[in-house]
Amino acid sequence: GRPLTTAIRDIHAKPIVIPFDQINASSGHLYQAATLTPGTPCYTDRPYLITKVPTELDGLTFLQTSCNDADATSGVAVTLNLKYPSTVYLIDDARAENLPTWARKKWKPTSLHLKGDDPRLMKVFTADFSAGPLTLGSNRDGIEARKGNYLIAVRPTLLTANSEVASSSSILSLLPGANPDRGRDLFMS
Repeated sequence: GRPLTTAIRDIHAKPIVIPFDQINASSGHLYQAATLTPGTPCYTDRPYLITKVPTELDGLTFLQTSCNDADATSGVAVTLNLKYPSTVYLIDDARAENLPTWARKKWKPTSLHLKGDDPRLMKVFTADFSAGPLTLGSNRDGIEARKGNYLIAVRPTLLTANSEVASSSSILSLLPGANPDRGRDLFMS
C-alpha cells in the first residue's frame, strides 16, 4: 500500500475542524479553508505550494486567499466569522517592508516563518480575537513592495481551564444548552 505519511497527508487535505465561517471576499474571488501543511497550495488561484511549516502551526486551518487580490491597496479585503475565541496568525510575504497599515497596531511579530514556492519566505504575526466577526484589510495598504497576498491561520480556544471537579449532575445540567457542532469540533481537535 501507500506509505503511511502519504495516507496521513491525504486525511489532512481538507480541514477536519474549520474554526471560521461566513467568508466574504470583497473582490468576489474564492477564499476557502485549507490545512496548513507542506504541499498545500498557498492560494486558491495559483499552483504555488507551501514547502515548510513551523511545527507550532502545522495542521492548523488556514484561509487560502486569492493571489489575484495581492495588488489591492485599500478597503476591506475579506470578512469572516470566528466561531470561537482564537489566536489568529497573519502570514505575510517577507518581501514587504512592513505589515499593511490596518494590521500594524494589532498584530505582533513572532520568530516563525513559512516557506513556499512563491513567495519563498513568509513572516508570521499573531493576535488574539474573541469569537465573532473579523475584518481584514487590503494586502498592499501602505506597502510599496510587490508581494503575494497574505494568509490567515487560526488556532481556536475550545476549552478554558476550570478548577471545578465534574460530576454527573453538573454535566447533565449543561445538556440543554449543548452545541453539537462545537462538541464535534472539540472531539476532532
